Amino acid sequence: MFNINDTLAAAAANGVRTALNGGTLFMFSGNPPSDPNAALDMASTHTQVAAISAGGGGLNFDTAIDEFLYKAASETWAGLVAFEGAEAAQTTLTPTFFRFCPAGDNGRTAGTGPRLQGTISGPAGNGDVKLATATVTANGSNEVGLAGFYMQIVNLAS
Repeated sequence: MFNINDTLAAAAANGVRTALNGGTLFMFSGNPPSDPNAALDMASTHTQVAAISAGGGGLNFDTAIDEFLYKAASETWAGLVAFEGAEAAQTTLTPTFFRFCPAGDNGRTAGTGPRLQGTISGPAGNGDVKLATATVTANGSNEVGLAGFYMQIVNLAS
């Protein structure tokens, strides 16, 4: 097994930072695909719940601290709850996963570029991202936001 030190972990985290800075975090309902590059079935399975941005612009991370990469402290990450896709006619949905994609990638089609995918849950769940409530309502003015967001580079066995 190989172990990496904090310097190498920070370099890896800053590589992720470079790849995703300026991007958008898209929240979806439906079963999460096992592969972040897989196309979503927006016609019958998946619904975009919100597109999270920083005041309408791209999201950014601060410089990594050891193996941790945090959202830019100066930014407020939020987005309007507006359903697009399979369950667009619903008024309330449960977000189940997210895709953090670089600028120009909406996370819906098959992709080969950098993407970060994870799960979403309510406050009592085990999601990678925990929301204040398990469900969100689209009424033309509701927003969903992320007070914090971080990722950690961990040691990999080889």
